[in-house]
Amino acid sequence: MKMATAYPPKSIIARRWLTLISWTMTVMGWVTSVIDDDDNDQIEDDLDNCPFLANPNQVNTDEDGLGDVCDEDDDNDGVLDRDDAFPLDPNRTTRDAFGKQKAIIVAGGGNIETNYLWPQTQFAARTAFDAMVDQGISPQDIMVLSDDPTEGLLGAFIFEPGNVDKRANRENLEWALTTWAADPQDPASEVLVFLVDHGGSG
Repeated sequence: MKMATAYPPKSIIARRWLTLISWTMTVMGWVTSVIDDDDNDQIEDDLDNCPFLANPNQVNTDEDGLGDVCDEDDDNDGVLDRDDAFPLDPNRTTRDAFGKQKAIIVAGGGNIETNYLWPQTQFAARTAFDAMVDQGISPQDIMVLSDDPTEGLLGAFIFEPGNVDKRANRENLEWALTTWAADPQDPASEVLVFLVDHGGSG
């Protein structure tokens, strides 16, 4: 003889679910009231060095109590970041007597059908560009000499076309070194030169 399975009435199940939901909402409400995090970066406001701007990494270059994302002078050298060519270097600013730092990136080899390493060349140039910007050099102070960038497999450009200033050739490199970098109206105390190519002939 087959025994019938007994189930609790639906009203009891419903009450249990309502009790569980009510308890969960109570706990979540209590947690919300205890943890005060105005910028939702998972750092409590009392411990957050930028309580109103999200910065979960809490980077504070000059260790002045203000995180970089809300500190207008990250290196605490007296020059605001917007006016500082080296916002993370307290020893150099746009007020340097001998000028600022400039950079020249040359992506050689050319965007031609037989240059199978052109994507890698662009990637290396982009990596150098991003690293220089991260070090505090303004994009306007980086001269990029390159053929037209190409799109990668996902349809995005490997190197942003808007960052390319001139074609990569000997004449433009000479101009960048002797005229652009030496401009008396915009002097540079240092000029970094990054050259990347496939290493073949031509």
